[in-house]
Amino acid sequence: MKIYIFRHGQTIESKYNLAYSRERKLTAEILPETIPVIEKLGKFLSQVKTDANFTSPVKRCLQTVEIIKKASGKEFEVDEDIKEWMDPEESFESLVQRVSHFYAKITNSDYNSVAICSHGAILAGIKSFFENQNFPIQNLHDYPSPGVLIVLDSKTKNVEQINF
Repeated sequence: MKIYIFRHGQTIESKYNLAYSRERKLTAEILPETIPVIEKLGKFLSQVKTDANFTSPVKRCLQTVEIIKKASGKEFEVDEDIKEWMDPEESFESLVQRVSHFYAKITNSDYNSVAICSHGAILAGIKSFFENQNFPIQNLHDYPSPGVLIVLDSKTKNVEQINF
């Protein structure tokens, strides 16, 4: 199986490495200047056959996959398990359970290839489960910047990064 993971488009917070406020975690929008990068990512994904595509229900992910859809024709299914981590209201253990549930769902399926648009902590968890079969807290910040696609290949155990 190949798993293509990428973060939502860049926001004010991700551009300037700022923490999201409680409200902005759910309402932050992508910056207009990030659209060309997302379009390039979408054009790349248009050349990739995927059996399923998933996105967080949070606004910046929905905006990102709408641009990807226009460039690639791919539809994305909203999945609550990959929504933003609502720290401190949600424990790290709860986050690990959500990511574990989602990872098991896709890897125990008949999918050969999936694309996933989500948030840093979620993508760090997916990558950690792929590499280590667990998600320790020290891996929490091991996620790509907006505009970087990570390809996880279970046949080769390879992790490839493509920067758009």
